[in-house]
Amino acid sequence: MLSLFRLNDNQTRTNTIRLKAYEENGAEGNYGSGFGDSEGNSEQMAMFVFTKEELQKSKRWTFQMSNMHLLNYKKRTSTS
Repeated sequence: MLSLFRLNDNQTRTNTIRLKAYEENGAEGNYGSGFGDSEGNSEQMAMFVFTKEELQKSKRWTFQMSNMHLLNYKKRTSTS
């Protein structure tokens, strides 16, 4: 599963994702960003936040997300 955060050995998590948005001329836009999760971290979201004026500066935008993490889950084995 691709994830917005990395699971650490001490059961904490670290968000290292980077978001970028480029106008059609290649210039990076002026925007805010945010991240969140719900449902026990299985529903993750990343968002770009533009003002209407900034968004309308370009007819076409390119959105880039980087530093996502591939999480591998293993079935737990019982130790009785």
